[in-house]
Order: sequence, then structure tokens, then C-alpha cells
Amino acid sequence: MDLIGPISEIFKCLCSPICEYFEYYRKLDENMKKLDRVLRELENKKKYIEATLSRAKREQGKEPSNEVSDWLQNVRRINTKAESFKQEVEKGNCFSRAYLGKDVEKKIEEVKEYLQKGCAFTSYVSDAPSTSGMTLSTTRNLAGKRTGKIVKEIWEDLMGDKVSKIGVWGMGGIGKTTIMSNINNKLHEKPNKFNDVIWVTVSQPLDLIKLQTEIATALKQSLPENEDKVSRAGRLLRMLKAKEKFVLILDDMWEAFPLEEVGIPEPNEENGCKLVITTRSCRVCRSMKCKQVEIELLSKKEALNLFIDKVGSSILQVPTLNEGIINEVVEECGRLPLAIVTVAASMSGEEEIYEWQNALNELRGRLRSLNDVDAKVLGRLEFSYHRLKDEKLRQCFLDCALYPEDFPILKDELIEYWIAEGFIEEVKDVQAKYDRGHTILNRLVNCCLLESAEDGSCVKMHDLIRDMQGRTPCMTKGCHGPS
Repeated sequence: MDLIGPISEIFKCLCSPICEYFEYYRKLDENMKKLDRVLRELENKKKYIEATLSRAKREQGKEPSNEVSDWLQNVRRINTKAESFKQEVEKGNCFSRAYLGKDVEKKIEEVKEYLQKGCAFTSYVSDAPSTSGMTLSTTRNLAGKRTGKIVKEIWEDLMGDKVSKIGVWGMGGIGKTTIMSNINNKLHEKPNKFNDVIWVTVSQPLDLIKLQTEIATALKQSLPENEDKVSRAGRLLRMLKAKEKFVLILDDMWEAFPLEEVGIPEPNEENGCKLVITTRSCRVCRSMKCKQVEIELLSKKEALNLFIDKVGSSILQVPTLNEGIINEVVEECGRLPLAIVTVAASMSGEEEIYEWQNALNELRGRLRSLNDVDAKVLGRLEFSYHRLKDEKLRQCFLDCALYPEDFPILKDELIEYWIAEGFIEEVKDVQAKYDRGHTILNRLVNCCLLESAEDGSCVKMHDLIRDMQGRTPCMTKGCHGPS
């Protein structure tokens, strides 16, 4: 009788792990399928990142960030171990399969963890892309007589000898980058005036080491990574002086900095070099000792003309609409070119008065609670996003927003990613999926949420559109999309 108690306890101790391992054995095949699925997802993400890095290296001379390099190395290690693990499962007997059943659950969690890390990257490369010696895509026409005068003024300063540093400033979305893109392209039509035209988008927050790298890359050269800032500045100074006469355009500057700390020779009448910056702050222009060129809001008439040009002049002939409601919608755009073309694009084809009245109410509702000027700009842009009634369109747009700032996104590569992510599932045929992908891209371009390159191969996102996506909680993407 005394043996029953101890035997019972021993049985209980043995029963629990036996049942546990039986459960692992029973679920092994199901869990192996789960492992295969998450491994495929991880491999798709790896291939996409590798393709993006390859293009960034080829087109901009960019290198992967240390974090991304480590991630790729670990993913390769996981794939190698996974193949070995699969072979063990295939060869295993009853007992070994039970033990392997426990391990497979750990493998699934590890793969999921790395998949999530891959989706969470905010950038694949160390720096934002730079452009030198190239014409830039200018999908938006210059709007307003005042803008034409500003372009003429900047051009005359560049061609003349009296002004060496120019600061183009104004609120976000007012057209600073569009103006300078047009001037950049015009400079390439006069190759005898300057030996090089260098365009760099300045990263935020300001990082002088990164800026040095950007300028060197734009010159199709490189700087040693292990050198200090002062030594790198000396090297960059020699590179730029070797160009003799150049124009350096620094787009989207948020902070001033001493030129000598970066290695930029002081532009003056003697060396014939020119520096142009674009910024939202006149203070930055003053600190950099630039001639200030302010970009002002459009006049009411110019704003209306731009809106009509974008929405289509036929809207004025629609009997159910009156000019009053159109003027009110334009007024809510704040005479800001980016807001005008974005809102106009979202209203194109709408001919019912209730649609326009509803749009007006939405715009006013979004702006009523906002006090900050920049917030009001983003509020106007959010209107166009929320008019994307197709959830697939929204998903695809949010993926574009996760690319690095000013990054040229290859259309075909982006569509391949959408297909891999399952965003395009309505059709089974491969060509039909690509057709659907191009249709989605065209709709996003037509809504002015993306800008198409002149050759049609790439799209870009305006920095304010990107700011809008990051500012709005309901638009923040989860674990999807490239960075």
C-alpha cells in the first residue's frame, strides 16, 4: 500500500512531459508548413532588400547600413540552418521527431522576429540619394507670374558675378524644389558656364559627416569612413577645388553650418562658384550669408487658374456646379501650389454638387482644429489620402512612403513587391497582376500623391507627402513595405 503513493507521483511526473512531447510530434507536420511559409516571406523580404541595395549602389553609389548588413548576414545563417533542420525532420524517427517538434516552434518565432526587423527598417542605405550632372524630374509646372520672375532673378544671379550664395526660402509645399529642379535642368543646357552642377538633398537632422559623403558621392568619388571630419573636409575641399567652377544646390536645409567644416570652398567672384540652398527658414539663409529669395503664396487668381488647370477646365461647364463652391474649395487650399494640385487631382471628374460640398466640409473640418501653419499644410494633403476609397490603393501608397527621402522608386520593382506582399490578389495571371500594379501607380500619380519621372520608369514622393504619412496615426504602416 505504501508504494502506491510514490508510484502515482512518479507517473504524474512522467505523464506531463510525455503528453507534451506527443503534442510536439502530432503538430510537427503542421508547424513545418508554418515554418516554410514564414521562411518564404523572409526570403522575399531579403531578395527585395538586396535588389534595392543593388540599384542604390549602381545608381547612387550607396552602401548598405551596418544594421541592414548584419540583418542580411543573419537571414542567410537562418536559411542555412533551416535547410539542415528540414533534412533532420525528414530522416528522423518517432522519438527524434518529437524533440524536433519542440525546436520547430522556436525556429518559427526566430524567423518571425527577423521578418519583423526587416519590415521595420526606415532606410536600407546609409544616406539619402544625391544627384550630380543629371537633369531632374519636374512633373509640376511653375505656377504664377511671381514664380516666373523669381526663376529669372535666380538665373541672372547664377549667370552674373555679383551674387555667389542664394537662399531660396518659403513654407513647405510652396514650390522651392520645383523651382530649383527647373533651374538645375536649365543649367545643364549651358554646359560651358560651369564645370559641374551638384544637387544634394540634405538629410534631417543635419549630419555633417553624411553631408560630406553625399557631396563626394555626387562627384562620383568617395571619402574614407575611418577618417575624422576635419581630414575628410580637407579631402572634399580638394575635390571641389579641382572642379574650379561649380554650382552646389543643397535642397531642403533645416540648419545652418560653416562651409569650411564640411569642406566646401567659400563661393566668391574670384572662383566663380555658386551655392544655392532651399529652406523653410529665412534664419537659415541669414546664417549662411545668402541673398534671400522668398517664395510667396500664389495670388487668388493664380491659385484658381492652377486648380482649374489641374482639375480640368470642363468643370466650369458642369450645370450642377457653380463657381462659388469651386472658389471656396480653392480658398481652403491656402494658395499653396502643392495643396492646390493635390486637392484638385482628388476632385477631378467629380460633377455632383454634394461631392464638392462634402469635400469643402472635410477640408474645413481638418483645418479647424489645427493652429500650426505646417500642420495646416499637412491637413490639406491628408484630404487627398482619405479620398482614396480603395483600401488596396492606401496600402500601396503607404508602402511608397517608407522609402528613403527623395528616393527614385523603380515602378516594376515596386509592383513586384506589391505582388509578393499579396496586395494584388484579385487576378491570378502574372501579366494581369502587373497591369493592375501599373493601374494603381497611375492612380496615385494622377492624385498627385506620387510624382512620375520624365522617362516613366520611376516614381518619387514629395517630402511633405512623406511628412503627412508619418504625422497621422491612422496612416502609419505596420510591418509592410520597403524602407
